[in-house]
Amino acid sequence: MKFNLFKSKALPLLKEENIKWVEDPISIDQAIDLVGHMLVKTGYVEKEYVASMHERNRELSVYIGNSLAIPHGTNEGKVHIKQSGISVALLRHGLEWGGEKAFVIIGIAGKNEEHMSILANLSTIFGDMDNVDALLKMNDIKAIHKFITTGEHS
Repeated sequence: MKFNLFKSKALPLLKEENIKWVEDPISIDQAIDLVGHMLVKTGYVEKEYVASMHERNRELSVYIGNSLAIPHGTNEGKVHIKQSGISVALLRHGLEWGGEKAFVIIGIAGKNEEHMSILANLSTIFGDMDNVDALLKMNDIKAIHKFITTGEHS
């Protein structure tokens, strides 16, 4: 299975520096802060967007199944998005999220309607538990980046 998360965008949606393995147990709020602050640090969003991500999760859980949670901001928070991008936290111990266990946390900032394209591409990966299992066995950030952005893995 191959796909292209970048589509025809000139700027990449996922930078290698926005992928982190988390070795210690963390809370939901810490997970949202982690992926949110990666988006801030790499210039995708303003810091106010992170608060919007927390608000969104309080309104409706952002855990979507297959070990995946996708924190993203509220509609009001979209004014704080500079450009579309994602960040990824992989949790060694997982995290109890809405009665399920999340191992992959992907922060999403989608400008205009680009969030729908991002979600469609992510559903291609995470709709198949074999892909999730393969991803969670990877330790190399470059391999993780390649897998998430192209669907290719060894």
